Amino acid sequence: MTGRSGMAGTHEFAVPDQARAQRLANVLADYGFALVAAGPGRRGDGWAVVAYDDGPYPRDRVGYRSFYAVARHATALARQHSGYWVGGSLGDAGMTPSRTPDLPIVLANPGSRPPAPTIVINPAPPPAGLPLTPDRVAAAGAAVDLTGLEAIPWAQLGHAHGGAADVPELIRALAHQPDDFTAVLDELLNDDLLHQGTCYSATGPAMPFLTRLLVSGSLPAPRRLELCTWPTPPTGGPPA
Repeated sequence: MTGRSGMAGTHEFAVPDQARAQRLANVLADYGFALVAAGPGRRGDGWAVVAYDDGPYPRDRVGYRSFYAVARHATALARQHSGYWVGGSLGDAGMTPSRTPDLPIVLANPGSRPPAPTIVINPAPPPAGLPLTPDRVAAAGAAVDLTGLEAIPWAQLGHAHGGAADVPELIRALAHQPDDFTAVLDELLNDDLLHQGTCYSATGPAMPFLTRLLVSGSLPAPRRLELCTWPTPPTGGPPA
């Protein structure tokens, strides 16, 4: 690989079979990726399609947002072929392999790149004083409405480590505000439901209950802040 200034990266998508992998690879190559390669998935189910975006993107806010805007567009294309985003990387420009990958599907467009989106960074608002008011929460031990939590077939759903039968227990634990609240939240989201930015079949059904916890009025401001800000990936990742 040859390094140069700026950033580049990859995007990996999972599709059900070789036929859809071929179609998605064709579409991503037409979109402008420098290299698209596909082969059987690492877990033995479905196929993986990897698009190399050699950029380069500037190492600033515009560059990051441009890279992930391209990723979101590529993800939308993948959905049209029953695919979904499963990961990627971001590093130095020039990361496209110099040798052709030994995979069944390889489409190369040396020197090509997807269209650069127009990114507008709005200026920060001027500093302003904000009134400080006491934080009001419900009485200690106030119940959070978790009606319907047990009605969901969690054992039939999955997260990053297998079956999701442990999800309701973790949600109930958060509702009781344990001393290790941050650790429980990290286990539920970082380890299980949103591991490395990936959503699982149990992720969506769990979100309404976390929302109820957030708006219940029983959590102090620091813990509400944790619930509000945790799901935001620090490096972007192509959201749905």
